[in-house]
Amino acid sequence: MMWTGWKAAVMAGTVALFIGSAALGGSEPAAPSGQVATDADKASNKEHLVVLTGRSGGVYAALGDAVSRIVTREIPGLTVSEEATQGSIDNLNRLQHEQGDLAFALSDSLIQAWQGDRDAGFPENFYRIRVVATLHPNYLQLVATQASGIRSISDLRGKRVAIGMPNSGVERNALDVLNAAGIYDESFAQTVHLPFADALDEMRKGKLDAVFQSTGLGVAPIEQLAHDVPVTLVPLTPDVVAKLGAPYQPSIIPAGTYPGQTTAVATAAIPNMLVARAGLSDDMVYALVGALQKELPELAAAHPAAHGVTLEAALQAVPVPLHPGAERFYREHGLED
Repeated sequence: MMWTGWKAAVMAGTVALFIGSAALGGSEPAAPSGQVATDADKASNKEHLVVLTGRSGGVYAALGDAVSRIVTREIPGLTVSEEATQGSIDNLNRLQHEQGDLAFALSDSLIQAWQGDRDAGFPENFYRIRVVATLHPNYLQLVATQASGIRSISDLRGKRVAIGMPNSGVERNALDVLNAAGIYDESFAQTVHLPFADALDEMRKGKLDAVFQSTGLGVAPIEQLAHDVPVTLVPLTPDVVAKLGAPYQPSIIPAGTYPGQTTAVATAAIPNMLVARAGLSDDMVYALVGALQKELPELAAAHPAAHGVTLEAALQAVPVPLHPGAERFYREHGLED
């Protein structure tokens, strides 16, 4: 569902935030005499952009590399640096405090940030964040060793389960799913917080029974684990997904996605978002969106999980206000929310 209530919310009390955001955008640099300034010219003006990604080797890191490469090439004079982070929650906290310009985040974390959900890691309403585009979906994937005997989510009780790093989007997703299923981490024999690669190594050694992950389909680490040891993809049944509510959506992991997976597995999916600090200039964001849409094949090729990134999907399920620069680009190209 498209998020359409933000204009009313602005009128109800957040007008000052939008006025402040527009003021932060700055004035447009003048074009040299006799020349017309392009949007890329207006955007660069020798600016530097900080892109907040995720953990090294992850999807966000790969997308961050692609974004940096594309916008550096397409926007004259722009320099870009990337910062590895702990993921969605960390990225949104940094954007709110203007410790970065552009970032990746899961839609559920973005909603929680906007609402100021303290339990989710957001101590106040994060109104200084704007959406640039909807990207690809993440699929919740609960992977267990066959030796553990885990066939359903209720079988996690008494097991050793990895739920993601602290304050990560994966941990938040795992806790949401467990709460919806009526299972709490004290039900586990051991609750483990490890980087994904380390958790998979522990499964290979027989020291861990199951791991939660939120990522694209057919990712190499899970494929490799399934080659190394027999595994089970544990279904997230429709009743559990229904309790989760938006932005979680029912989905499936198609049969054959991973070695030994002979049937489709029910799960939930969540959109990934490209977001910016509200004070990033309209011209800059307009030029960024233009550059990324021009080079969508390169962006989608950055990681198998990103193959679903399209211009047509850029405005799907937008949970908080668009950045004005992005809104202008989509309006001019016939896409409006």
